[in-house]
Amino acid sequence: MPSPEIRPGDILRAMERNARTSPRFLARMVAVGYLLLMACGFDLFFVLPKLFIRSDAAATAANILAHEGLFLAGFATALVAVAAYLMITVLLYRLLEPVNRTLSLSAALFSLTGCIVQGVGAVFHYAPLLVLEDQTYLSAFQPGQRQALAMVFLNAYGAAYNISLVFFALYLVQIGYLVFRSTFLPRWLGVILMLGVGGLVFLYPPLARALLPGIMLSSVGELLLFLWLAVKGVDAERWHAQAAAAGLPE
Repeated sequence: MPSPEIRPGDILRAMERNARTSPRFLARMVAVGYLLLMACGFDLFFVLPKLFIRSDAAATAANILAHEGLFLAGFATALVAVAAYLMITVLLYRLLEPVNRTLSLSAALFSLTGCIVQGVGAVFHYAPLLVLEDQTYLSAFQPGQRQALAMVFLNAYGAAYNISLVFFALYLVQIGYLVFRSTFLPRWLGVILMLGVGGLVFLYPPLARALLPGIMLSSVGELLLFLWLAVKGVDAERWHAQAAAAGLPE
């Protein structure tokens, strides 16, 4: 008896159904997104500290031109980081939807806004190369002016990044509450995630600079969430039970 023909569309639909109904798959993919996000810290924790000298525009410009490949690699990883967080946002929305669909959507929209701010801000990350490159139309500017403009663009990128952290802080408060109210993840993890509210200090930059070491602790919740989802995952039976109780399609 001939075997039934399997079409590519059938395979894709089967994969989609599996992703939609498997909370363990969603949890693992969130962990993958966080792993990618951490790898993209290359720009924030290595490239920019190496090249950017806060009080010296000339030295910063010289560093960028001398390490153009490194600077562009940092820019690329900054964009990948935004893409990774968009992936995390979508998957966590679906994973936490059974707890409270409206709040999960609200959290996703706050995260989306933060990602948009970072994505637009990335233009300022790239802009220093545009004003420092050797082009005839830039001869209207003195070298010192071009170096100052490069510094302004980098500072603008930093400001946009900090603004995005305000939206991510509000995102983490909502995600933490959803985890706390879930039956398939530990409640203590939700409490620690809600400490991400510390990111709201970026509403007042001088305070943020003064409290920067302490603010770093507000990201511990996401690190623990990554580790839990990567190692333990979620309780699938409780996830399905909570989804059924909420009347959500699985």
